[in-house]
Amino acid sequence: MSVFALRPRELRHAPIAGMETAHLTREDFGRVLIACVVALILSGALVFFLLELPASQPNGPAAPSIVKPPWVDIQKPFRLFALNAPEWGREPVYTAERHRSGGGRRDQLSFGTFGAGAWLQMTLYRPGAEDPDPAPFFVDMARRAARTGLAVARMGQQKALPTRLGSFEVADLTLAAASAPASLIPCLGFRLTDARILQIGGFACGTPGRPIERDRLACTLDRIDLISAGDDTEVRAFFIGAKGQLGAACSNPPKDMPEPSKPAGFVVLR
Repeated sequence: MSVFALRPRELRHAPIAGMETAHLTREDFGRVLIACVVALILSGALVFFLLELPASQPNGPAAPSIVKPPWVDIQKPFRLFALNAPEWGREPVYTAERHRSGGGRRDQLSFGTFGAGAWLQMTLYRPGAEDPDPAPFFVDMARRAARTGLAVARMGQQKALPTRLGSFEVADLTLAAASAPASLIPCLGFRLTDARILQIGGFACGTPGRPIERDRLACTLDRIDLISAGDDTEVRAFFIGAKGQLGAACSNPPKDMPEPSKPAGFVVLR
């Protein structure tokens, strides 16, 4: 006999407890759907936020980025320029560097040692695609001095100095080394006025008791010559267009030019 057969009729037709409460109405279904949509949106936003976070460094903070210098030294450079100036020295120290992105080249000739006698440093800069960054005369001289570990202590007004390569701006100034700021050396700072094709500039320094004369500097600048321009037709034309003969300043030797050394036992016949 069935168990339901033993139950009263009213119990068999009565609803089971909890059946009505388990039934979802249309409003309840809508609420559940909205909650699911909101949860999906929040989950997507959380995933996007996590993907945008920077990758963590396993070994501590990120290393700072290394900024490469704009100029790169040229190892064993081919000499493009020459300067026959025996009063400054027989052979200059010749260095060159290339601009990393623009391709410009700076050649530097140095004679002697700063503070230990006559010293000449000259830079010939052929700009490339980089910005040559023109500057007033005083700023330019300060930058040139800083590149060699020197500082401009005093400077006079620049004046024009004619040469076969064109007019130069020249000013009397004093330079001091960073290691000995109290020791001031008299110098002439110079740069080519028309620097559209080639920038020429630098320092010509003497000693506290024997400064460099402008005539001697003019003769030195007259003797700058081109060895090779490669395929640079503008630089070649610049030197071809310059007057071939030396200026009047080179007709007589400078007054303070040291006499050449003589070997022991050497006798000068007069």
